[in-house]
Amino acid sequence: MVENKTYDLTIVSGRRPELLEATLESFFKKIINNIGFTNFYANVDPFCGTLEDGDKCCEIIKHYFPTCHIFRPEKASFGHAVKRLWQATTSDYVLHIEDDWLMLEDIHRSDVELLFNNETKTVSFMTKEKDWNGKNLHHQAYRKNKLLGLTYSRTRINVHTTSPCFLDGEFARMSGKLLDGDFDPEKQFRNGVNPDLESYALQYKNRFFIGTKQNIVCEDIGRDWRNSKNINKKIVDGKSIWNYE
Repeated sequence: MVENKTYDLTIVSGRRPELLEATLESFFKKIINNIGFTNFYANVDPFCGTLEDGDKCCEIIKHYFPTCHIFRPEKASFGHAVKRLWQATTSDYVLHIEDDWLMLEDIHRSDVELLFNNETKTVSFMTKEKDWNGKNLHHQAYRKNKLLGLTYSRTRINVHTTSPCFLDGEFARMSGKLLDGDFDPEKQFRNGVNPDLESYALQYKNRFFIGTKQNIVCEDIGRDWRNSKNINKKIVDGKSIWNYE
């Protein structure tokens, strides 16, 4: 008899109720309602919007997930939000989402679990931003090896993400433990600021989840929103710096 795996959901949100509502509606219809989840965790940061917008986000989350545990820190920090959420999980798998994505294709348990193995600990949704070449099944990048400022070779390394993805539960919790909340969580998987996390995470692969109707299964709706409000993000010394009012 095959053991039924358990799933947790983690949600990183700012105070942007209109984006959050669209995100949760799409993920609920396309994935969450299909799979069935055990625990729900959300972090609503004081990022953008007003206190009332934050309250509205909590109401939206509770509408979809009445038993959700919601963290509302006084200071916005994407790194600390991811660390806090991943460490809180207890299930076999974790679906991690942010408040500005739309799910485009239905996904079921069998679609997810077939892609995990001893080497693969993350399954991330194919998006336009990944600029997929149509061939590679795993998310990887080249790291330049330099001597005296000159590149003498390149090493292919595994890439892990905080954009919508499924994670092996143990991998999520250990990564959460090793994450430094003061740095951008995605960047510190491979940019040299967190050697302990890199040593642990880079031995495992991130498998692309590629659609059956079209390659892209998840759409970013945050970029247009940020552009409309002249909000910019840049990485400085491994930290995310946001320019907004």
